[in-house]
Amino acid sequence: YMTLIHARTYFSVMPLLAGVVFAYGLVRVGEGALLTRDGPRRVIQAALVLVVISGVSIGAVTAYHVSLDRSVDSMPKQREYREMGEWIDRELPQDAIILTPRQNELAQYAHRRVIWLNPVGGTEFYEALNFGSDSQLADIMDREGVSYIFIDERWIGNPKSWISYVSRGAVEGLAASDSFERIFGTEKIDLYQLIRPGEQAEG
Repeated sequence: YMTLIHARTYFSVMPLLAGVVFAYGLVRVGEGALLTRDGPRRVIQAALVLVVISGVSIGAVTAYHVSLDRSVDSMPKQREYREMGEWIDRELPQDAIILTPRQNELAQYAHRRVIWLNPVGGTEFYEALNFGSDSQLADIMDREGVSYIFIDERWIGNPKSWISYVSRGAVEGLAASDSFERIFGTEKIDLYQLIRPGEQAEG
């Protein structure tokens, strides 16, 4: 599952790999060149070819990073995720755990652990949120040490039609519940906190 941010991390290793290929190729060519009379010339030619290949690889990665930064800045969803993630990074505890319907970009910006709400990974949370009650959800979250729920309006839908959807009724239930409080939000995304007895909301 490669997101924009995961792709940045993935492609960051390409210059290193290009350097390894360059070094390995030069050594192998040098070993073979020692057996011929025109060895030095072959080594120089091979080195030039490998330099060009490495340069192209590094240039491609650099161009990719530039285009990625521009893409993030031009995408409303990414701007919202970055805004919320940076707020979470400033305001929430380091050990905070956040339920999320799918989007893993939030974890990259927020530097917090997330649990994917779905019938496979976050089954109990998913069932309680979509088909249970707010009190059931609060009990499970309290038991598992989870305090936050991230809601993206783009992922509100019929959970029976797609495993990552959160039902409209579930979101309305969170907003109306005494057990949860909206602590941050933008036009399309919201962050709810579980309010345990004696606790106050963050932020």
